[in-house]
Amino acid sequence: MKIIFSYILLILLISCVSSTLNPSKNKKGKTKSSKQEANFKVNKGPQEQSVYERNLVNNEPLASDIISEAHTYYKDTSLKNFNGTVLGYVTPWNSHGYDVAKIFGPKLNIISPVWLQIMRISDQKYEITGTHDIDKGWMKEVREKGKITKFFPRILFEHFTDKDYSKLLTYHEEINAAVQAIITTCKKYNFDGVVLELWSQLAQRVDDHHLINLVKSIGSQLKTVNIGCILVIPPSQRGPDIFNEDHFDQLWEDVTAFSLMTYDFSSYQRPGANAPLYWMKRVVEHITHSTEKLQEKRAKILLGLNFYGYDFTPEGGEAVVAETYLSLLKHVKGRLKFDEKDHENYFEVKTSTGKHLVFYPTLYSIQQRIDLAHMNRFSTKNPYSFTHQTFISYPNFEPKKIWSILRHGTRLPSKKVISKYQSLVHIRDELLENSTLLSDQQRHAFKNWKPMDIQLEHQKFITKEGEQEHLLLGTRFRKRFPTFFKSMPSLTFKHTPTQRTQKSAEKFIQGLFPANGSNIKPIVVDRDDPVLRPYKGCSLWRKTVKKNKDVSLKEKRNFQSSELVDNVVNEFRSFTQIDHLTIDDIELIYTMCGFESSWNYKLFNGRSVWCSLFTNENHFKIMEFLEDLEYYWIDGYGYEITKNVACKTVNDIFINLDPSIDEKKATFYFTHSGTILKLLTSLGLYKDDYDLTAENFHDDRQWKTSIIDSFSSNIVVILYESKQGPYVQLLHQEQIVNLPKCHMNQYGMCPYEVFEELYNNKAKHCNLSELCHVKDEL
Repeated sequence: MKIIFSYILLILLISCVSSTLNPSKNKKGKTKSSKQEANFKVNKGPQEQSVYERNLVNNEPLASDIISEAHTYYKDTSLKNFNGTVLGYVTPWNSHGYDVAKIFGPKLNIISPVWLQIMRISDQKYEITGTHDIDKGWMKEVREKGKITKFFPRILFEHFTDKDYSKLLTYHEEINAAVQAIITTCKKYNFDGVVLELWSQLAQRVDDHHLINLVKSIGSQLKTVNIGCILVIPPSQRGPDIFNEDHFDQLWEDVTAFSLMTYDFSSYQRPGANAPLYWMKRVVEHITHSTEKLQEKRAKILLGLNFYGYDFTPEGGEAVVAETYLSLLKHVKGRLKFDEKDHENYFEVKTSTGKHLVFYPTLYSIQQRIDLAHMNRFSTKNPYSFTHQTFISYPNFEPKKIWSILRHGTRLPSKKVISKYQSLVHIRDELLENSTLLSDQQRHAFKNWKPMDIQLEHQKFITKEGEQEHLLLGTRFRKRFPTFFKSMPSLTFKHTPTQRTQKSAEKFIQGLFPANGSNIKPIVVDRDDPVLRPYKGCSLWRKTVKKNKDVSLKEKRNFQSSELVDNVVNEFRSFTQIDHLTIDDIELIYTMCGFESSWNYKLFNGRSVWCSLFTNENHFKIMEFLEDLEYYWIDGYGYEITKNVACKTVNDIFINLDPSIDEKKATFYFTHSGTILKLLTSLGLYKDDYDLTAENFHDDRQWKTSIIDSFSSNIVVILYESKQGPYVQLLHQEQIVNLPKCHMNQYGMCPYEVFEELYNNKAKHCNLSELCHVKDEL
């Protein structure tokens, strides 16, 4: 079981929800009979199908669709398409955010529901004001529905005098007194943390050293009592560099997260999107540019996601929210335009008040910004970065053929794991009885936890999250190659005889062809199909590798007996105060941490509550290495037979991409982890300079199955035609891959003849019967 944990975070301004996401809002008093309701069918409330299934996520939406669907939302408000942490601000000038938070509570990990002021009363005496705005009943309602939701009020320092600031920044006793006031308020009102608003106010007024010391002191003291601390930071713009990488490096280990306010980039002088996509990416890279601990650092960035827009007029410009936007939108006929630079929709209209140029987020532009957060935690290794959702056009290169193989979406565990799953109840009970080290939040989460009810006959069935993964994959394919799929290419869809691959194929087709996808039926292949599942029919591999546990699991077992793993076991026993815990128990906890997180089940801090027992990040890395050792020697580079068993799959790429056949063609296969890993091995990808063994635990290795073989992993090979001849582009996880021994062009493409020489000269002579034959033992 391999899961990618996505740590990149989002901030949502849930007070000003986009017109395409806004649930119905009832206003007191008389309701006006609007022209738009007369001209358009206006739907309201929960809908049976998601916006993806209704094909509402596109880069040139109809104005009429936005007006009609402005007050609708998908009925399953617990379904999350983003597995990272989401913080929602409820702003004081728009109380409707409280209603929105109650509806979408299950999607929000943290809500900042109120703005409080910290006041300096006298020497070493502080108090928090504004607590009369705290609605405990509302918080209880949201918690009961959201389960995972935490509350972090905003703490402002707006009423401080220069003398107050001077005292606070100079004396430790003053900082301690201020922190104690924050702690007292959090405990009294059951807050889980705070959002600090002070950097923008003080950055240009005081010495950096004093400000950094203040934030570090507040963050570290709150951490000792399990209270979170989020620091609001400004984005880099054209003015002074208020917050930079040096500041980030000094603070990132002392705060829970950074709330990066990526809003309000545009102006009357520079009309455009509120937060252009290229600028958002640049802002993140500005504060986390160096590669040292890059993923851990970017894991703490909450990327601001605006849900309001701008209306530019000859007299100036102003921010607009849903009501004004809809009023202007009714003047638009047809589709909205899409700004390719800013990656946001806009329209121009003339009304009785004059000309208007309106930029406003749509489902499509919001999806692109979520994709930015999703993309491998802003990995610097990605050749074309975060643009996989958008239409990609390479000058003088035309896509002619597409070959793709995809792993099924997120599924339920095997019968073996389901049976063991119930044993976590006993571990949970002992944990609650014995451990004195659990935080109040952990204890509450474990008390409310119970195993998901999974019937044994449903083992390995796909989940709703897995279906959604493939629906979105199909949607992204359609958007990336719109011209290609409109040209009616020859299509092939095949899947193995399992429920999880069948459903994955059906959902992918639905995303690819939302209008008529239900008419396309994928072909089911044999269980041991030589292309989709070649290892199933390979007797030699099954006998010498898969079934030969003494050999294939040797390195994993050796690592299980190592000092590193012993330390994990001892630290687990110490924290849980359960002396009989074994490495097998901890592996089960690690497995269910991954599964429950992928199901968005009983989440705690954005992940399964069981993940919280891994109190040391190195524990995760060690458990991941244990898993990687197993898959490396069973499905990877460990044995020669494994490297070659996917030769028919490799050869199938060339059969379907043959440039000598003048035909547009797309081939999609839906398969399993074993095929994905063996194909990556056959292609020589993610190969380290050494074999993975129990003695060489390195975190910087390439072979990490949680990344290269997560649920819905996919390998895509595209044949392009050009004046220079045919070229091939290979993508893994929707990212361009640099092929070993091939000089790639500027678009990450390899000349077809070089690609063929590297891989097919051997694969075309593949004889699985001979390769997999088990010789008689004399």
